[in-house]
Amino acid sequence: MNIENSIDVGGHKIKTSPVFFNLATADLLSEEDTQSISKLEKFIINDGNKEIYNYEIFRTLWEIADRYHVRILSSDFEGVIKKNYADIVEMAQSMYPSKVTCGKIIAEEIVQKNNRIPKEIRDAIKDAAKLLKD
Repeated sequence: MNIENSIDVGGHKIKTSPVFFNLATADLLSEEDTQSISKLEKFIINDGNKEIYNYEIFRTLWEIADRYHVRILSSDFEGVIKKNYADIVEMAQSMYPSKVTCGKIIAEEIVQKNNRIPKEIRDAIKDAAKLLKD
């Protein structure tokens, strides 16, 4: 999860992701989860030109987000696709400078090769569909 915001915890600014920032801003984040997120700040690492939570605490982050019916991915959407389809992503990026065009080409290639959507994304889609049925 990318670190792009901060929340106030006991008068201190704690770096966090947009997910938890938005929950806190909407006053939905419980005090217990706010304290948990505060303790997770030490697991923020630099990943190239951005800060992210270290993957080793993904399960903890997932559990906190799940309490608010929010589904998170181990990386951003792009990262999950790159992890599963690096060859297709490289091909598309070498041919097309536009992210929109790359996205369309990548989706078409995945469908043409009859590949499956990565489980992590399938699970998030299934969870969202369940919420829509309720």
